[in-house]
Amino acid sequence: MEKILEILGANPLAVISTVASDDGRPESALVAFAENGAGELFFGTSNKTRKYDNIVQDNRISMVVGWGGAGSLQIEGVAKQLAGSDADLAITAVTTKNPHSEKFLKKDDARLFAVSVSWIRMTDLATGKVEEVRP
Repeated sequence: MEKILEILGANPLAVISTVASDDGRPESALVAFAENGAGELFFGTSNKTRKYDNIVQDNRISMVVGWGGAGSLQIEGVAKQLAGSDADLAITAVTTKNPHSEKFLKKDDARLFAVSVSWIRMTDLATGKVEEVRP
């Protein structure tokens, strides 16, 4: 788990993938994210994006974090929209890790999500070790 946290901490961006509920069309996007060390990841998006519409209809997501350096993670989980103080905490976490995100996450159309991670596949690029984890 220590290596997973190292990879999460070293990477400010992730690719998130969702599926459109109407026709099963895949959609992927680059997002700034943050982690809390307790198995949750946070990200924000506009409520005007395909990603947002897809998550509202089907909250199962996948993410890829890291594509160099220490290693990479393939992640599966469930996204939950946050509100109130929970959304404020997520904004703080994401903007602390990704200061450039603040201008986007403070807009009226910004929506914050927490991802409860259900599966991780870690590839350690230094050793070639591949490990699957179900937190």
